[in-house]
Amino acid sequence: METKIFTEADVDKNTFYARDEILTPRDVVAITNTCLAKWRYQYDNADDVMSDKTRLGAAAHSIMLSPEKFKAKYYRMPEKSDYDADQLITSVSAMQSWLATAGVSGRSKKDPLDLAAMIHSQCELTGEHPPFIWHEIESKAAEIGRNYRMVRGNDYDAVVSMREVIMANQEYSFMILNGEGPFYVITELAGVPVKVKFEKVIDGCVWDYTTTSDASPEFFKRNRSKVGADIHAAFLHQAYRKAFGEYPKAIYTLAQENSAPFIPEHFVATNDQLTLGSSRLGQALQRYKAAIDRNVWPTYSGGKVNDFDVPEWEKKKHREIFNKGE
Repeated sequence: METKIFTEADVDKNTFYARDEILTPRDVVAITNTCLAKWRYQYDNADDVMSDKTRLGAAAHSIMLSPEKFKAKYYRMPEKSDYDADQLITSVSAMQSWLATAGVSGRSKKDPLDLAAMIHSQCELTGEHPPFIWHEIESKAAEIGRNYRMVRGNDYDAVVSMREVIMANQEYSFMILNGEGPFYVITELAGVPVKVKFEKVIDGCVWDYTTTSDASPEFFKRNRSKVGADIHAAFLHQAYRKAFGEYPKAIYTLAQENSAPFIPEHFVATNDQLTLGSSRLGQALQRYKAAIDRNVWPTYSGGKVNDFDVPEWEKKKHREIFNKGE
């Protein structure tokens, strides 16, 4: 298989990220952590719905690595906290109460936008400044946001602050201000088609940015190890060699907490991590290749019969049965 390298300018992201027979690092980790059958059929029926956590991570990546594109792509949805509480009306009953106080008839209507229009008409008659009406604010924001990816106001403010924290520290802004990328690579590892995105390449080193709830070394290393950090690093290591003709000098991860004060930390993959990851990556690719060649997707035990033995805690509970020889 010919190795293909795409830049941000020439990649078709819909095609690159499409579900196909080309594995991503995430796929390989999933194959390792579960059985091939579960991965395969979850993969075929997976939902494209993004969680709030995923949306926040995507927005953080965008503003960190492509701030101009972030401004063009994302729209900040308003928050109630943007307004003084005593100047904001947030319910139909509150609008009806405002109109009652002003002596306006016809206020029994239930449509919030109709009531908002009545409030504006009354304020035009009296010359007073109209209150802010939350239903109206939401409606206008939704109309404007049709051509954008809408982000909750608090999340939008958070990612802006996250970038400010990174840029204020030369040690961490190094990744943002230097190097080339992203690169989108399609190649083959152990006879299996694979694809991966390299966010940044700086002086022969691979840099990856990620958000996390806790960037403390103890938590982050333990948490990422549980989700296949070694496999991901090995995947990058080997795919980089196929794409650029040599192994990367190092693989770095810049991690940043997604809540204030948005603390960043960076990490480098060690030789031990790459050694373990390469072994697990090779095993997963072999299993996948065998499965796809035969179109047989093994379950957890590969079809073997499992002994349904009595667990140790149950034996201890029934010592009179299982400890007769003692």
